[in-house]
Amino acid sequence: MKSIAVVVGLAGLVASAAHAQAPPAQAPLAKPAQAGAAPAVAAASPAPAAPAPACSLTTKVGDQYLDAPLAGFDPASPAALPKPPANAQMVVCNRPTIVPQVTDYRVLTEMRLPLAIKDGKRTLLLGAAGGKLQIGVQDGEVAPAEVEALRTRIDEMQDAMSKAGGKKK
Repeated sequence: MKSIAVVVGLAGLVASAAHAQAPPAQAPLAKPAQAGAAPAVAAASPAPAAPAPACSLTTKVGDQYLDAPLAGFDPASPAALPKPPANAQMVVCNRPTIVPQVTDYRVLTEMRLPLAIKDGKRTLLLGAAGGKLQIGVQDGEVAPAEVEALRTRIDEMQDAMSKAGGKKK
């Protein structure tokens, strides 16, 4: 993925992105069989579920990173994004894919924070420098099809960000 730029200035946020790793999903406990009931048939384990879409705000207090849920947070909504506190470090979103949404640039331009997108096993860091979007992938490999999807999406985001240039908060 050498043709996709690495995020500049986000190296110090790797610790906070790693801190915000979503916990593994817990399987529900099986109910004990009732007397006289037919024995339960063990079903094959389903594939690990993708993380539930949810975002949080990572702040730094002293040497601690704290995560606060951003209920209802959606960069695709036409509503203004929340104003972060001065100690905000980044927005972290758990999603089924690391490919960003076109409107994710709003986190960078309106909140003026980097965005980490986690798909459970990998983290995509999204930032901007000099008006250009930049990405980096932490904790894993990117499949060739994902590289193409990322290139296409970054181009779409860059175009949308340029068109919205006069609308920055």
